[in-house]
Amino acid sequence: MTLYTGSVELVDVGLADLHEVRAVVARSIEAWPTSERLKRNALSVLGYDAVDLTDTRILMARIRGKGVGVAAWRNQGWMVDPAGRFSILLHGLYVDQAWQRQAIGRRLQCAVAAEVQSAGGHGLYVRAERFAVTYFSQCGYRRLAGDELVGVTGAYPYRFWISCAALVAPAQSVAS
Repeated sequence: MTLYTGSVELVDVGLADLHEVRAVVARSIEAWPTSERLKRNALSVLGYDAVDLTDTRILMARIRGKGVGVAAWRNQGWMVDPAGRFSILLHGLYVDQAWQRQAIGRRLQCAVAAEVQSAGGHGLYVRAERFAVTYFSQCGYRRLAGDELVGVTGAYPYRFWISCAALVAPAQSVAS
């Protein structure tokens, strides 16, 4: 497979875009290596709606006008990260099955990190599915122990963190 090197437009999602967001999420979930039942259940929970836009920011990657990736992060509810600074929850990262392994997810993460950093944040926190552990590790995220984040409630087995600088710096060097 050849890596896509063409133009990727990153756009903020509004109400009118939510149907396209749900379609991208659905195509992404189709690729999950898990049961059909879990995929159906996940889609019902992860299908973003108007209420989600009150505390969640969503960015969509488009290629030739078509949505191929989505990143969603909490724009409220900062938590204290392992460095004692503020981080935000990257709630979801979804790439259309047909566009996976094309650095779309990486571009989205870098854009989110730049936004969070410009708002004074230090890092991104992720609660990953079991099958995404390798992906986030390969992206440079560090797996967290149970008590490493202040302001996070509930146990979640696959938790990761990365500094915004670790994502933004490589993106800037590629752009220059």
